[in-house]
Amino acid sequence: MDSCLPLSHCYYHLKKDIELNCLKYNCKDVEFRSKHEQSIYMLCYIVTEFFKSDILVATDSWFGNNGMWKPLHKELGDGVHLISRLRSNNNLFDEPSVPTIKRRGRPRKHCHKLGTASTLAYRQRILQQENSVNLYGKERTLKAYDKVIMLKSLKCQIRVVWVYRKTQWVAFFFCRPDSIGRRDC
Repeated sequence: MDSCLPLSHCYYHLKKDIELNCLKYNCKDVEFRSKHEQSIYMLCYIVTEFFKSDILVATDSWFGNNGMWKPLHKELGDGVHLISRLRSNNNLFDEPSVPTIKRRGRPRKHCHKLGTASTLAYRQRILQQENSVNLYGKERTLKAYDKVIMLKSLKCQIRVVWVYRKTQWVAFFFCRPDSIGRRDC
């Protein structure tokens, strides 16, 4: 079952207008909610109808961050998964390794920096595999490569999939704590 929840459904109002008491809805004062809070509220409302199912939330890159993921995961637990477009300038890190030699101080949260999503897209282009998909009603060929990495903004491991088509590429990430082995940093 699919559901689309456009944010315009909640009628986003500016905080300054609400603070000036300019807005009323059904003779009640309007309470300010950020766009993340509104989307989490709408998702939690929908989830009450499908409480036995896992929920996959697909967002654009603006919502694909910890402002959305952390409160949503807190509300819905491990039954919620996030797929989003990765911004090209996001810094990506290798998975942290378990130290073999005990050293002073706290162990590293992240291993070395791999680069941004765009630099990795070009660097790992040789590792891509060809796939056949139904795209826009036709069978098309595209190339893709995936890797499990750490993203500091989400503070967990994610699976990044780079999709290459002709001269363009796009990166998506998938955050599913139970399949990847979530590690909070």
